[in-house]
Amino acid sequence: MLTKILTEDFELKISKNLCCAGKFDGKNLSIIFVSPGGKVYKYSPFLKGSENEFIELIDMEQEVISITCNQLDPSIDRDLLIIGTKNKLLLYDVEKNSDLFYQEISDEISTIISGYLCDSESPYILAGENCLVQGFDYHGDEVYWITTGDKVTNFAIEMDKKKNPILYVSSEDSYLRCFKNDQLIQEIPEQGLITNLCSLGHNTISYSMENGEIGVYSDYQKKWSVKTKYTVNSLIYPKNVINGLCIGYNNGLIELRDIDNGKLLFSNTGITNTIINDSPVAGFIYGDFTNNEEYSLIELTTDGKIIIYKKSLNYDHSIDYQNKIYELTKKKQDLLLEHKTLKERSLTISSNADILSKESILDSFVEIQINQEILDDKFLNGQIVLIVVPKENVTIDVINVSSIVLFEDNTFTIFPKVSKMQPPFHVPINFVHEIKGEISIKLLCQIRTKEGNINRVYDKKLEIPEFIMFKTVKNMDMDGVSNLKFTLNCKILDVVKWMKNNFLIKKKEDLTETFSSIRGNFIYLPDGSKISITAQISDDSLISVTIFTENLEIAGRCFQHLISVTDPSDINVVLRNFPTEKQKLIDILSNIEDFNVNRMKLSTEIATLSDQLVRFFILAEDSKEINDIQNLRKGYYAINNLNHDIFLEYSKRSSNHEQLVNALKDVNKIIHKAANLRYGKEKTAIISEAREAIKNNTISVLTNLLFD
Repeated sequence: MLTKILTEDFELKISKNLCCAGKFDGKNLSIIFVSPGGKVYKYSPFLKGSENEFIELIDMEQEVISITCNQLDPSIDRDLLIIGTKNKLLLYDVEKNSDLFYQEISDEISTIISGYLCDSESPYILAGENCLVQGFDYHGDEVYWITTGDKVTNFAIEMDKKKNPILYVSSEDSYLRCFKNDQLIQEIPEQGLITNLCSLGHNTISYSMENGEIGVYSDYQKKWSVKTKYTVNSLIYPKNVINGLCIGYNNGLIELRDIDNGKLLFSNTGITNTIINDSPVAGFIYGDFTNNEEYSLIELTTDGKIIIYKKSLNYDHSIDYQNKIYELTKKKQDLLLEHKTLKERSLTISSNADILSKESILDSFVEIQINQEILDDKFLNGQIVLIVVPKENVTIDVINVSSIVLFEDNTFTIFPKVSKMQPPFHVPINFVHEIKGEISIKLLCQIRTKEGNINRVYDKKLEIPEFIMFKTVKNMDMDGVSNLKFTLNCKILDVVKWMKNNFLIKKKEDLTETFSSIRGNFIYLPDGSKISITAQISDDSLISVTIFTENLEIAGRCFQHLISVTDPSDINVVLRNFPTEKQKLIDILSNIEDFNVNRMKLSTEIATLSDQLVRFFILAEDSKEINDIQNLRKGYYAINNLNHDIFLEYSKRSSNHEQLVNALKDVNKIIHKAANLRYGKEKTAIISEAREAIKNNTISVLTNLLFD
């Protein structure tokens, strides 16, 4: 399927995912890659044999975080190179060997990409930073700005069915967010850190995760996912070479998988099942490097090799025999198990029992339920517990609980005998994301019957509501005065249905319900926060909803979910009263001001000490020239002390900067939480207005803007 045709060894290290290919002269493709020291190199296959085939372009003299290229300037018919370092963004003209702009970034850059957004006439340069994305044009002017929940890790740009650009942004909080222009249209939770994103076309993207999982999303829905035991270093879709997702691993393994179902199409292990090239993959590039419409896939390894692949015309499918044998063996085992099950299906506890359905058989052997338990009566925090109660003639050997998105590793297993657990079994469940989902419970049971003991595996699925972590309480005294009040143009039955379907309501008495109103009191188990939701019909026939809670995030979650489910024709927010959060924001902004003052003070002190260091060094060198040993010793002693002082001041500055970044993250989180108390365009607008208030250092404007 892929044939290696050429290998070049440049005998230098190549940094992971720091490579790209572009027509920097407007005609021919060249490869750009970066070494760990920050040196940028260009390899031009079309110049083979000449002295310009492989050259060093530029030495950044600092760590390069990300690179990409694109034809940014409509007046220049060639690609321009974009280089992102920790706090700098450089647009570089490779052909003219000149900088077009050198942009200072106030926050740390984590990744960059270039593409069309917001019906732009030319591609934007997007820089992912701490909790935000900044976009620039080819002049270096800021043209785009959005915020995210955490530090950005990766980008991908796709087109929806109406040919509108969609920006996919992954972040360290394990969410994949989708933006149309500057509006958030979808939030997709994952079980871990997303390390790579790759555009596949038709609003479809592939992803890889830190835990080795690979998968594909299409129209915001997961099509498939597989888990590997290796770390994924790079993803690419070389559609003009082969129609498949190409995956490069940290152990040199290369795989091709079908985009539709994830089926393995090719790997470089061959029939020996051993990896041919054990050098970690640094990245992939593909393109027409010969200008004759013959596309090639190029692999770059971390030890400096560039390997060129082309599609095999006469592919020997016998190398896939191991995969076929595995599939057929698995199918055989499934058929044998099905045959055995059909043969024994009439066997139940009673010899005279009727043949029961699969679900009924499980219920007759084992009772399973979800409970919410309070762990600390003082702080009211708790957890979700799965309770498994076997009947007298049933012994449970294994309990396996799995879910696609709710658990960190998709599944966990408990062995009651090994753990010396006694029935009923209490299994704590830790959810990574608090979203609606489904858990699958598999039990390996030993059933004692008149004919003997039989081992059976039973499967049961349980629906988990959106607000599973909210435990209902009958009577609750609310502390504080924080609340969100709004009106909806919908039916009271819509709110009742929302509350019953999305909270764990076990008894009718858990909610206070009348003909014209409903009230629910809850404890939020992770931190013990109290929340009360009341809905009633107002005089103007609208539904008046009030959410009492000191937890701003909870209020926003409930508000956003309620309006998304009920979809009212009109929404009017009457009051957003959160004095505790408002004071918290004021305190954080005051701390940020102090951190900025300290930053300037520490920078000045370091500069002063550096000047003194230079002066003493010159004096010491002069003493050396005239053989004045006594003053030479004094000079170097002073240099040593100054060097120590500079190190201490730098440590203080580094600590101050870390505190400043954390404070800015806290401000961003509060802004996001407050934005969730709004809907539609107002939600997007409030973030932009808050940013302007922060720029102008108007604390009162910002606090009144968020909490009116």
